[in-house]
Amino acid sequence: MRQGKCFVFIEVKYRTHRHFGSASEAVNWHKQQKLKRTALFWLQKNGFSIDQTECRFDVVTIEGQEHHIEWHTNILVEG
Repeated sequence: MRQGKCFVFIEVKYRTHRHFGSASEAVNWHKQQKLKRTALFWLQKNGFSIDQTECRFDVVTIEGQEHHIEWHTNILVEG
């Protein structure tokens, strides 16, 4: 997805119950690293400069039988 000049990479997580944690907890540091690698691959494959392209990483969570939806923006944790 694009928002202006920014490419937005979105991970969607769904949980019907919290037996294994919430949907947002599933996007841990390791998952974030995988998202970054995937985005870098996509940018390179499509001819975009990694250093000169603005990117953002969001997570959409869907939880419970009621399908409660939340959009979390700019979720990357550095380190």
